[in-house]
Amino acid sequence: HLYLIAIGVNGLLVYWLLSAGYGLAGAALGTTISLVVFGLGLVILALRYFMKPLAVLGFLLRLTWPLALGLLLLFVGNAASAALMRPGESIVMLFARHTAGAILFLALYSPVLIALYRSYGKHLRQPGIADGTAA
Repeated sequence: HLYLIAIGVNGLLVYWLLSAGYGLAGAALGTTISLVVFGLGLVILALRYFMKPLAVLGFLLRLTWPLALGLLLLFVGNAASAALMRPGESIVMLFARHTAGAILFLALYSPVLIALYRSYGKHLRQPGIADGTAA
């Protein structure tokens, strides 16, 4: 049933976004959203056999909060950049505005990356490589 739901969501979203005039970008967005629905559905179907519903919800929240926060920060940065845009802006100012936005994003998101690395990065380290004792 999950395949049918994903195909139906994809068809409806692509039709709706194309009808609204978003063109190829709208079709790509619709397909991306339907793949997210499909992927989350697969994760939920797999986890339901050995986790309770609240545990699955907690896992999904831990899995998706960094992405949601990153997307929110990108949206806020894009809105701020658009608000600072002036007609007849030079290439140098355009580059400076985008560079400042990227630095601001990294400054705001780096605590998330550090926290994630401290939580999960220690499992990625291979013994011997970091301390120089590898053969």
